[in-house]
Amino acid sequence: MKSLHGLLAVAVAAAVVPGCAGTKPVAEWRDPTLTQPLRHIAVGVATPDPARRRIVEDEIVSRLPPGAAVQSYTFIPEGSERDLNLVKKLIREQGCDGALVIRAGVSRSERVTAGAPVPVTAYGYWGYSYTTMYTPPTVEVETTVKVESRLYALEGERLVWSLTTETQNPNSPAQAKSEIADVLVQHLNDAKVLAAPAK
Repeated sequence: MKSLHGLLAVAVAAAVVPGCAGTKPVAEWRDPTLTQPLRHIAVGVATPDPARRRIVEDEIVSRLPPGAAVQSYTFIPEGSERDLNLVKKLIREQGCDGALVIRAGVSRSERVTAGAPVPVTAYGYWGYSYTTMYTPPTVEVETTVKVESRLYALEGERLVWSLTTETQNPNSPAQAKSEIADVLVQHLNDAKVLAAPAK
């Protein structure tokens, strides 16, 4: 699985025509039995690239209230992410009662727009075609970045909230990353799965 930042870069580079970026939620779920909001969560991004992992985790944590979340890269050593027992132990040592896991995927679809028809006879160049500019077929690539975010409560290791977003034709990795982080945190706060910051 490629990183969120890396996939966004691929998505932008792959776009043939400039599009209009826009991130929207397409699916959201909250555990109706959750009555006690989580106080302190670890934020982890599923990627083997440590630099990109830091970038995205920082982006999310910076939008949450101070003390509400901690980046996983600050306490989970690089290369140890697959050791689940160690990861669980380190998360609990941070005083976390929840974990937010984020991963991304990219899909592409092509649409061919037909150009002006080519004359079908030897004299087709004259007449109507003589005054019509030939328009070659064009290929438009629609790029969709889908991001899945899942929040788990450590007690019982159960899923308590999830959100799936889609970003259409991102204009740049930085813009898309910022939009996705904004939408994610907004819905995370609206779901009231995190405790309100102390006043």
